[in-house]
Amino acid sequence: MNFLAHLSLSGDDPEVMLGNLMGDFLKGVDATGYPPSIQRGIRLHRTIDSFTDAHPVFGRSRRRLPPPYRRYGGVLVDVFYDHFLARDWRRYRPREDLSSFVRRTYRMLANPPLDPPPRLKNALPRMIREDWLGSCVTQDGIDRQLKRISRRVSRANPLGSGVSQLALHYDGLAADFAEFFPAVMRRVTHVTEVEMPQVPEERAS
Repeated sequence: MNFLAHLSLSGDDPEVMLGNLMGDFLKGVDATGYPPSIQRGIRLHRTIDSFTDAHPVFGRSRRRLPPPYRRYGGVLVDVFYDHFLARDWRRYRPREDLSSFVRRTYRMLANPPLDPPPRLKNALPRMIREDWLGSCVTQDGIDRQLKRISRRVSRANPLGSGVSQLALHYDGLAADFAEFFPAVMRRVTHVTEVEMPQVPEERAS
C-alpha cells in the first residue's frame, strides 16, 4: 500500500499517522526511542505491508502485469491501489471527503508532532506542494507519481510508463482492490482494537 492508503488506515491521531508514514523511511533503524504513538504507527505500517504482501488478491493484481512490469509489480500495484482508494474514497471513508482528509493531513505534515527522519523531512514539502495524496484520483496524477519513483531507482526500470498498465488492466485491478481493501480494513481494526503486534521484519523490496 502507498502513502494515501497507509494514512487513511491510521485513524485520526496525528502521531499514529506520522508514525505510519515514517515506516517507509526507517528501514534498518531502531524505532524504540520514539514516543509510544509514533511506535504504534510504525508497527501499523509494517503490519499493513506484511498483510498486503501475503494476500492472494494483491498477488493476483501483480500477476496481471506482464514482463518487464511484473518485476516492479509490488510498487505498481501499491500506487494503483491508491488510485482506486481515491476514486472510491466515500465508500471507505463516508464521514469525510477526500479533499478534507488531504487538507487535514497536509496541515499536520506541515507542522508534524515531532521531527521526522531526514529523508521524510526532506520529502514532506514536495509531497504537499505536488499534492501526492490528492493527485492519486486521476491517472495523470498516478503517471506523475510513477515517473517520480522511476527517477529514484538507480537502475533502468519501466516504472515511468507504468500508468499504461493501469489503463490496460483497469477493470480487473479495480475489482481486485474492491475485494482487498475491506480485508485490510478489518485487519487494521483488529490490530488497533485488540493489540498491536511487535515490530515485524522489514518488508522485502
